[in-house]
Order: sequence, then structure tokens, then C-alpha cells
Amino acid sequence: MASQPQTLASLQYLRAIAAMMVVYHHAIGQIDAYSAQLSDYRIGPSGVDLFFVLSGFIMYYITDLRPQPALQFLKNRLIRVAPIYWLVTLVVCALVWLVPTLFKTTQIDATTIAMSLLFIPHYSLAFPGQISPILVPGWTLNYEMFFYALFALALLTRSRAFIIAGVIVSLVLIGRVSHSTHAVVVTFTHNVMLEFLFGVLIGKWFLRKDSMIGTPTVAWAVIGAGAVGMALLPQLDGINDLRFVARGIPAALIVLGVLALERTQPVRFMSLPLLLGNASYSLYLTHILALGLYRELWRLTVTPTDSTVQALLFILTASVFCAAVGIASYRMLERPMDRWLRGRPS
Repeated sequence: MASQPQTLASLQYLRAIAAMMVVYHHAIGQIDAYSAQLSDYRIGPSGVDLFFVLSGFIMYYITDLRPQPALQFLKNRLIRVAPIYWLVTLVVCALVWLVPTLFKTTQIDATTIAMSLLFIPHYSLAFPGQISPILVPGWTLNYEMFFYALFALALLTRSRAFIIAGVIVSLVLIGRVSHSTHAVVVTFTHNVMLEFLFGVLIGKWFLRKDSMIGTPTVAWAVIGAGAVGMALLPQLDGINDLRFVARGIPAALIVLGVLALERTQPVRFMSLPLLLGNASYSLYLTHILALGLYRELWRLTVTPTDSTVQALLFILTASVFCAAVGIASYRMLERPMDRWLRGRPS
């Protein structure tokens, strides 16, 4: 019989941290007077890279311990990802029409709505040189859905990691020599795809019975190296063309170190961080809406100035607000919707 995948508390905490990093990244751009105070510190976008590495690991981990046919895998991932994304995207479209002041730049038309809902990469109406769906954080879901399709294909073989590595490396190499500007080609040949592969390889390592990298001290050193790299590498001019180096490798080191700690001693479950980790997907999807609402509420009570203290207070309170909205969305929408679609009682 296949083993049941163990819930790894540390990875749930990492999911929570990754989501809050993205919230921070988008919060600093909400009010121009605050942006200048905090925008030079660019660690926030690396939350996405943590998500990509974690996704590669989790897909490999759960399908190894709980094997499933390729079509069932795709169905499960679609149920998990698509409905709430579709719902939030349609809510955004409605609000852009009804309350346009909530959004600083969002523009929509029938084509971008359709392509956004179908996870097809396309150029933004608001920023013509940027590939982005209507719900901006959804750009990562284009990568996720492509990775799920690739993973399902690999499930048809006996060498999942080998197939995934071969396809992803080939695509990235094509991207290095291709001069195409087509949104689909640019997206799926980007070197960020390597971050899913990092997660798969970490999963392959973790499932080995002898998967140790030393003492807890060594594991913490690996986490520390990843954190330092995540803080410093994106600051180097020109390196973001190699995102997998600037952000992906540090993210992989953090995930590897955290899992090494799990090998030495299971991480204690803490209710609030665990809840935030469970709600991280809802938080990730809803935080743009939440930030727009909070920005307007803030302006009703505070006159923004070039104050670092005021900027930090806005970031802190906006982050708490987004977390609360994300948790509420998880409890009221994501979890009941997932259970209903899977035919389980709420």
C-alpha cells in the first residue's frame, strides 16, 4: 500500500512566509509617498520563487507516496487551483467596471478576460511590454498549470524526474537562444522554470531514507545561506536576467535546509502560522483586492507623507488586513469550494 504523505509543518510556514513576502512587495507600491522609503529593498518578489520550488517538491512528494493516474492528477490540480482563481478574476473584472478607483492600472477587454481564465500568457493592456493576466498574481499560475501538464506527462513514464529535467532544461536552453517575443514562448522558456526542477530534485532527495545533510546546525547554515542570497543577490545589477540564480537557488537552499530540519526533528505545529500556510493560496489571490481597499481606507484617515515610520505602519497594518482577508477567503470560499467539487461533506 502507498504511504500517506505526511503534513510537513515547516513547509506550511514557508508558504505563509512566501505569501506575506509577495504582499509586502505589492504593498510598497500602493502609495507613492511610501514607495520611495522602501522600494530599494527587493526581497518581496522572491516569495514567488519559494512557491515555485515548493510546488515542484510537493508534486513529487505527494505523487510518490500516493500514486495517481495522470488524468486524475490533472483533475485534482485543476480543482485545487482554477475555481477560486476564476472567481477572483471575475470579481476584479466586475469591480474594474463598477469601482475603477480601487485599481491603479488594471485594464480589461474580452480577449484578456478569456486568456486570463484559460491560463494563456499574454501581454498586459496596462503595461504593453509586460506579460500578465488581469489578476496580476495570476502570472505565476500560467507557470503552475504548465508545470502540472508536464508533470502529468511525466507520470505516464517511470522516470518522472528525468523527463521533467529534460523538458525544462531544453525549454530554458531554447529560451536563451530564441529571439521570439510571443508571450507563450517567452513565458515557458524562461529560466524561472528551473525552480520547479529544483523542487523536484529536492523531493527525490527527501524521499530517500538516508536523506540527511548533517546536524541541525548544518541545516540552519543552509537556510541562512539561502536567506542571505535571497536578500543580496537580487540587488546586483543585471543578474535578474538569470532569476533562477538570483532568487531560485536561494529559495531552493531555504527549502532544502528546512526539510533537513524536518529529518532531524519534526517541526512543532503552531495554529496561526499553520492556518496562514493553509490559506496562502487564497491570500495570494486576494491580496491585490485587499490592498486596493485598504489603500482607500488609509487615505480617508491618514494624509500620506514622506515618513519612514508612517510607511512602515502602513505596510504592517496592510499586511495584517490582507492576511485576515486571505484567511476569511480560505474559510468561506476555497475550502468549501474544494470539498464541494471533490464531493466531500463540508
